Amino acid sequence: MTQTEHDCVIGFSFGTSIEKGSVNAQLSKMMIDQANGRPIIADQKLVNAFPKSKQCIAHIIEGVPTYGLNQGLTTWRIWIEAQRYMTVNGLSKPLIIAQSYHAPRVIKQGRKIGLNSEVPDSLPTGFDPKSEQFWTRSIYLWLPFNSLFTAYLKLLHQI
Repeated sequence: MTQTEHDCVIGFSFGTSIEKGSVNAQLSKMMIDQANGRPIIADQKLVNAFPKSKQCIAHIIEGVPTYGLNQGLTTWRIWIEAQRYMTVNGLSKPLIIAQSYHAPRVIKQGRKIGLNSEVPDSLPTGFDPKSEQFWTRSIYLWLPFNSLFTAYLKLLHQI
């Protein structure tokens, strides 16, 4: 599937910071740049990170960020809500915008619900040193947390 074959864009936030230059601001801008007129589905954090994006968003997924195991607005919940919107609107080929270390899990979780997706080249690689989600503050916190969390998600059949 090439990027021109995608029929929508789904944005997944990373961490909790939204100020200019943050990873979420970078993701939000990339999401808008990659859309090329396609519907955008994104969580509220990404929409807030780039104020001009609100007028471009087809569906905003609202909720508080997750601060624990499978609570709040998780990657899985974003996928479930995005899938509902896509089904109602006849969409099936999403382009994913996510932080580069987060993207592999995002893609696996999408496959679990039956959606094959791809990511563009050069996703943001930064972390969120001020994040309220400690695991998104650095690669040193992300790698062990993501490994353990991925095992937990497998137990829940979310990967």
